[in-house]
Amino acid sequence: MAKEDYREKIEEDRQEIEMEGFQSRASRSKRKTKKRKNPLISILLVIFIFIPSMILLYVNFLYEPDSPVETVEQNNEVVQVEKNDTTAKAAEVEDDEEEKDKKDASATKEEDISADKQKELAAAQAAAAEAAKAAEQKAKEEAAKKAAEQKAKEDAAKKAAEQKAKEEAAKKAAEQKAQATKPKRTHTVKSNETLYRIAMNYYNDPSAVEKIKQANGMASESIQVGQTLILP
Repeated sequence: MAKEDYREKIEEDRQEIEMEGFQSRASRSKRKTKKRKNPLISILLVIFIFIPSMILLYVNFLYEPDSPVETVEQNNEVVQVEKNDTTAKAAEVEDDEEEKDKKDASATKEEDISADKQKELAAAQAAAAEAAKAAEQKAKEEAAKKAAEQKAKEDAAKKAAEQKAKEEAAKKAAEQKAQATKPKRTHTVKSNETLYRIAMNYYNDPSAVEKIKQANGMASESIQVGQTLILP
C-alpha cells in the first residue's frame, strides 16, 4: 500500500469518527432539550386549559347564586351559613308597595283626567245642542215672519184686486144704467136708403153697420121703406 493511500484511508476514518461523534452529541442534546420542555408544556396546559374548563363546569352545573345557604371553607372546615333574606325581602316588599302606590296614584290621576274630559265633552255637547236649538228657533221665527209678510202682501194684492173689480163693476153698471136711461135715437127708412148710407150719415163709419144690425137684431143688411131702426 502506498503512503498516500494510507493517509487517505486514515483521513476518511477520522472524518467518519468525527461525524458519528457529532451526531451522537446532537441526539443527546435534543433529548435533553425535549426532557426540559415537557414540564413547562404540562404546566401551561394545566393553567390555560384544565383550570378554565373546571371553572366553566362549576359555574354551569354546580354554582347556585339564589341558594339560601352558602358553603364557606374556613380553617379547612366546611361551614354552612344561612343567608339573611329578611332585609332583602323587606326591601322588595317596600319596593312593591311603592310601585303599587305609584300605579294607584297614576290610575287615580288618569281617572280624574278622564272624568274632567268627560265633563268638558258633555258641556261642549250641551252647548252645541243649545246653539243648534237656538239656530232652529231663529230659523223658524224668520220663516214665520217671511210667511206673514208674504201673506200680508197676498192679502193686500187680493184686496186691491177685489176693490178694482168692484170699481170696474160699478162703473160698468153705471154705464149700463146711463145707457138704459138715455133716450134712444131712431131712423125711419126712406126710399133709396141702404143700411150702409144710414151708418155713414149718422156715424161716418162703415163699421157702424154692424152696430145698427146688433141693436135691431138684424141678420142681414136688408131693410124696407118705412122701417124704424134703432141707432145705438
